[in-house]
Amino acid sequence: MRIFPLLFAFFFLPFTSTLLNGQFKPNQGKVSPHKFTEAVDFELWQDHIYLSLEVNGVKGLFMYDNGFTTTGLDPEFAAKCGIQILSTDVRKASDANNVTQDLPYGIAEKIHIGKVTFKETMVTIVDSHNFLPCKKIDGFLGNSVINKANWRIDFDLQKLLFSSEPFENDGIKTPYTITKSNRHFIEFSLNNDPYYAHIDLGSGSELELDQKKFLPLFRGSVVEEHLGISTLGLFGLGSIDTFYVGKKPFKFSYKNALFPISPAIEFQKNMETPRLGLGYLQQFNLVINSSKREYIFQNRVKPQPPLPELNYGIVFFPIKGVYKILQLISNPNVDKYHFALLEEIESLDDQPMSQYSDWCLLRTYIREKIKTKSNLALKVKGRQEVCILEPLSNKTFILK
Repeated sequence: MRIFPLLFAFFFLPFTSTLLNGQFKPNQGKVSPHKFTEAVDFELWQDHIYLSLEVNGVKGLFMYDNGFTTTGLDPEFAAKCGIQILSTDVRKASDANNVTQDLPYGIAEKIHIGKVTFKETMVTIVDSHNFLPCKKIDGFLGNSVINKANWRIDFDLQKLLFSSEPFENDGIKTPYTITKSNRHFIEFSLNNDPYYAHIDLGSGSELELDQKKFLPLFRGSVVEEHLGISTLGLFGLGSIDTFYVGKKPFKFSYKNALFPISPAIEFQKNMETPRLGLGYLQQFNLVINSSKREYIFQNRVKPQPPLPELNYGIVFFPIKGVYKILQLISNPNVDKYHFALLEEIESLDDQPMSQYSDWCLLRTYIREKIKTKSNLALKVKGRQEVCILEPLSNKTFILK
């Protein structure tokens, strides 16, 4: 899920994680052995981290996500693990789209990662299918585990190291705080002005900022305009809105330490706090020292290569089996055909959309067409002409 504007070049909505509300002890339980150092492989796929682990002896694939207050288990997997619901009570859970639902919770007796065991861990039961339609996972490794160890995420080697002792590495060191919702916040500076940001490894975006508060600070900057639904949260799609993506580099720092790369900014509406996601964080090898409450940002040996800034100008996604346009980007294709949100796509490259029942395969197909700079032929319901879309750069304008 890369740099946010390119997400949409690849017809991919950025996934954002959830947080669990309520007054309880999400980080309860102990770790065995008391002293440990371990390393496991992980997979980096679409700007998310996946690793294998065991819950009560049952193997599963989990997303590493400190946007989760607790560790989340898919209902089917939780049943295999014999997770007992603590009571008939449920807890309120909100995803990044501020959609709230009641979720049951329980205790996992043992979570094994490598040779390390996390005992009596708080878990919540949550359906992962809608959140990750192209990746079958069994749950989300959240802060009820992450806060009990120190972690080093080596993106160059795709190794996840964790230890009872903090990692001593060079790099930009930033302290973090843990809020009542069990989330991590660090201080950062935009052009020397200090702010706090939620560090969310479950978000594929780079840096999300509130439009009302931050757009005035970026007058004179180059941005793209996007109209439509921008995110797919744990409980479904977000709402239709207009948002902007900043294109101009800026000074991004912590105190006197300047980050070598500035994140792409998404100016969203009604953002409670800034959110820094894995779309940006994966450009560093990252240390989370829970025992010292600090992050360390290390330059990678093999920097992440930039993606081609080409796309077709629209995002479409299946809603109840029907492909509809969910987002329009400031792009010459949109100007040419005057697309509208929620228009239905009938065919793609002379094939009816019923042939693309697997959205994941469709996304891969479109990505390959962008790589080869091939045109895309769309038939939109109610239009006689076939719309021929070229892979083009988005239009930009200067904020005033």
